Amino acid sequence: MKIQRVLALLNPIAQMYDVEINILTLVDGWLQVDITSKKYGNLSKFINSSKQLLPTKLIATNNIVTYIIERLSKSAKKITFAESCTGGLLSYYFTKENGASKVLDGSLVTYSNDLKENWLAVEHAIIQEDGAVSSRVVEEMTEGALNVSSADYALSVSGIAGDGGGTQLKPVGTVYIGARSKDIHKEVHLKLNGDRNYIQHQSALYAIKMLINIDKEVFF
Repeated sequence: MKIQRVLALLNPIAQMYDVEINILTLVDGWLQVDITSKKYGNLSKFINSSKQLLPTKLIATNNIVTYIIERLSKSAKKITFAESCTGGLLSYYFTKENGASKVLDGSLVTYSNDLKENWLAVEHAIIQEDGAVSSRVVEEMTEGALNVSSADYALSVSGIAGDGGGTQLKPVGTVYIGARSKDIHKEVHLKLNGDRNYIQHQSALYAIKMLINIDKEVFF
């Protein structure tokens, strides 16, 4: 949802319960709403009313990763990662939080093409035809990660974070992300603008967004 649309929906509720909202974009299509109580504000009623208005779009938490850990724990489900350009950043996001061991089955940082093939069973022909940074490769990375784990969900990331390595067809900031459950798999192609650190963190955040959207029954 766009910021203007969210403001139009939430501003009347904010006025009703005397709170102030500030909205910023985390990644494309994913917004963070910061709420501050005014003198007579009622934060809990604002949150409850907002969730009723947007039941499958709004998550009330101050830490999205701990929220995911709690939801996965409650559902007795696990997750695994297959990372390339993010170099383990997704794993770091989770392992720095308490309770990660209950839901994180493991993670593979397959930076080289050889390890993508040997650890994740990505087909050599696909890498040769499409390149390591491609939709078909991240699709196979998530499949491979599920196959070598006991996880219920897999996220994969392959991209060109820079500063070098880009081409005319695939410039720096080209990133492919895969998300897979036992029944569904999705891949997206991102074109990010920024330095290496920005591209890596945006890629990891977008992968987390895809995880949430791939199973709304668990996460909402």
